[in-house]
Amino acid sequence: MVVLENSYYDQSMKFKLSAVGGTFSLLHKGHETLLNLAFAISREVIIGITSDYYVNKHPKTHPIKDYEDRLREVYRFLKENKLLGRSILLPLVDELGPLRDMKDVQCVIVTTETYTRVKKVNSLRKKLGLDKLSIVILGLILAEDGKPISSTRIIRGEIDSTGKVVKSLTVNK
Repeated sequence: MVVLENSYYDQSMKFKLSAVGGTFSLLHKGHETLLNLAFAISREVIIGITSDYYVNKHPKTHPIKDYEDRLREVYRFLKENKLLGRSILLPLVDELGPLRDMKDVQCVIVTTETYTRVKKVNSLRKKLGLDKLSIVILGLILAEDGKPISSTRIIRGEIDSTGKVVKSLTVNK
């Protein structure tokens, strides 16, 4: 489900410049859905990828590839889907990145999981005399077991990058 903060998103809306961000640790179906949504509703999309500096300050429960490797994966996805020409790739050193003060950005696309991190952006923008951002919220993409797809679950071997449950082998003793 896609929601425009406090109302349902109208698919006919088209923004000039939107933004999306993340770690993109292991590019999976959830990331791809988020990126595809961003390009469906915007002519151009800023994609912020957390820098190694940010990752080190906010460690995850699993190992994270370095920035260059994650950037290459996102770049490959954009190129394969012919979206590279509409993309601006940036490293994120904090959770708000260019949203705080970039005046041309009209919209940010988040998941229900990351929504609370960007809620404060509009009050910061207001203090700077900038327009309020539209916030489009994408529900988490679920694996076939009904639980969210995540890099953590993929690394644990629970699911693959498309959300299929990985069959575990049991050994008879």
